[in-house]
Amino acid sequence: MSFLQHQNNTFDEIWDALMQAESILIPLHLSPDPDSYCSAVASAVVLTSKGKNVTIVSADEYPELPLMKNIFPVNQVDPADVNLNDFDTFLAQDISSIKRYSNNEHFELPEGMTVVNIDHHKTNTYFGDYNYIDMEAASTAEIVFMLFEKQSVDISAEIANVLFMGLASDTGWFSFGPHPHTYEIAKKLVILGADTQIVKSALSAIALNKIKLLGISHSRVSYDQEHKYLFSYVNYKDFRKYDLINEQVYPGIHELKYSKDVEYNRIWMPQDTRVNQWYISFRTNPLNKIDVSKIAKSLGGGGHEEAAGAVINSDSLENVKKIIDEELENLRGSI
Repeated sequence: MSFLQHQNNTFDEIWDALMQAESILIPLHLSPDPDSYCSAVASAVVLTSKGKNVTIVSADEYPELPLMKNIFPVNQVDPADVNLNDFDTFLAQDISSIKRYSNNEHFELPEGMTVVNIDHHKTNTYFGDYNYIDMEAASTAEIVFMLFEKQSVDISAEIANVLFMGLASDTGWFSFGPHPHTYEIAKKLVILGADTQIVKSALSAIALNKIKLLGISHSRVSYDQEHKYLFSYVNYKDFRKYDLINEQVYPGIHELKYSKDVEYNRIWMPQDTRVNQWYISFRTNPLNKIDVSKIAKSLGGGGHEEAAGAVINSDSLENVKKIIDEELENLRGSI
């Protein structure tokens, strides 16, 4: 079955496609955040209860969230290394492109595999056989909740906690100006048993070595006067020094959004999490009205107007900066 680009299916069609499946693979996206992780776990628990054989995989280390232990297993393996012929359905969540699930640039799905695509990023390419993209949703977790609600799925307090965690994380605890409907969903999840104090504690937990890495990233903050951006970086040696290779780390980029010492349009922070591979996090203060998803998309990534990301393969930070500066020049006036 195929649909015109940018055409959404209904929740009933999405659900019917999942109910027709027998064996479902749910991948976390590269450098998975809590929304990706929580949406996958909630979906896996519910679909397993409906008699489906469900497997979650992650090419990268996924967030270490105490609240999520023992709910549903995640196999840390790249989907490119999985026998995809063992699955009839690929449930893609919280990412705009199929390429953002694997570190193998040649990754592709076998012909005939049904792809269900659920996301909230405006850069989504509608790559699924079935697509539900809600750009007003602040998180994929809330779309997953709406799907369950539409199908009258019984949601336990445990899964309400999981979904609330995904929602709270992707909204920055509701500080990113989410749509009013997001607050309504948060209220419903609390009524269903989500414990906001427990969720807050789980999301706030951070290991000492990660705190030390934050100090490194903050000490390297610089300002580019010509292009009007703040930037900092952490590299492979830093990750190795603090024993954080392949672990999920957000090295302080959110705090830079609110710096008041300079006039800037945007910030970016590369993380050299693998040798010669840099994950670039782009952020902007909402007051600037800058769309950083456009530069991320131009580099093969995606995201939101105020928060986006991309991957650049390069042997040096200097070359990464040159690539980004050239893209900013190419996009001048359009972002």
